Amino acid sequence: MLIRGLIINGKRENTLQFVMFKLTLLVFAAILVVPASLAETASNGSRANAFFSTGNKLYRRGEYSKAVSYFHQALNFASKSTPPDHLNIAIAHNALGLAYERRGNRDKAIAHYANALTSISQAIKQRQARPKKKKRLFAFVLPKKKKPKPATAVPVRLVMANIYNNKAIAHLNKADYSTAITLLQNAIEIKRSVLGSDHPMLASSYSNLGLAYQKQHQHDKAALYHKKALTVQLKARAPGISAQKKKASGTSDTNRKPGPQHKLARSYINLGTAYLHQRKYDDAITYYRKGLPLLRQALGDKHPEVATAYSNLGVAYGRKGQAEQSIRYHQRALAIRLDKLRPLHPSTILSYRYLGLAYKKKGDTRKARANFKHGLAISTKGLGKTHRYTRFFASQLVRTKKTGKRTERRRKAAGRKQKTSAR
Repeated sequence: MLIRGLIINGKRENTLQFVMFKLTLLVFAAILVVPASLAETASNGSRANAFFSTGNKLYRRGEYSKAVSYFHQALNFASKSTPPDHLNIAIAHNALGLAYERRGNRDKAIAHYANALTSISQAIKQRQARPKKKKRLFAFVLPKKKKPKPATAVPVRLVMANIYNNKAIAHLNKADYSTAITLLQNAIEIKRSVLGSDHPMLASSYSNLGLAYQKQHQHDKAALYHKKALTVQLKARAPGISAQKKKASGTSDTNRKPGPQHKLARSYINLGTAYLHQRKYDDAITYYRKGLPLLRQALGDKHPEVATAYSNLGVAYGRKGQAEQSIRYHQRALAIRLDKLRPLHPSTILSYRYLGLAYKKKGDTRKARANFKHGLAISTKGLGKTHRYTRFFASQLVRTKKTGKRTERRRKAAGRKQKTSAR
């Protein structure tokens, strides 16, 4: 059968060639004349990625105000290129929440976390509502070779769990402990359903939940969740794993991101603090002493967090009645704080308070008063006359003055007795 021809530019061509020619022209025109809306959408998407990447670098460097500006730009362009329920919108809101939290603006942080949760909840619902592809009943196809699977992305529900965790921390810092506990329980439920009950990613949520219960003075529950955090980390820790190398002596990095060693150390110390509040001082000392070497390996010997661990040990020994040990650890904490923190820092002032109490318990009123006097001077200058630390030092100086007079009278009386008996 012959195909009828058509005349194109005065020449006879067959119909099939003419159709192919027209299709080629249409495709070529579609490539050249891209609709403006599609070009703009692509441009907005690439701008959003560029702003987000720069904001992330600034955030990691600790430049949170600049990071906020870039994250806002990323959110603006992402909103133009994607619908409100897109995952990118949720991630941008989460980044803004983290940056605002670092700046101390917790209300704005919580608002952005809430927007992130709304976006990601809608994204998950849309994904679940998508119709699944129907499988053919009969398919006479030769078996294909299996290709290696690419690295899987983080499941969307895990992103949601992390946003719950971040929002909970903001509420925790606002002293809204009940809301924080609810959010953390949501995060734990999601992580368990996706990862199982023993995954190390659960450790952060367990630790934060333990801290929230600790703030509510529910120390039994706090100890329970700190123990769970420690357990999942120890299970995940490979046998014979090498400790993180510490920096050269006398150096530390206060902005270092917590690694596995650091997180494990924190879990030991958090559990020790829970036992301290339960008045289980031997258990508290045991876990503090386990966490302290790991902390020193992870951060160096002169990190402020190491000073806090020394201070905790000093408190535990003091409450146990071992004043000498208590003084030793408080002196170590004070030395680091004087070196790494400003002299009027609240933690430095706290060290003078603990040292004064330890010397008072030992019966050395003179050294106790010396620490209380110094504490009063720097607390008045740094925190003000009405601050509770300032009032504490003032009251302790009055008490130790009376105690010192009584001690002096007893000493003189004992001396007179000895002289009388000698005669």
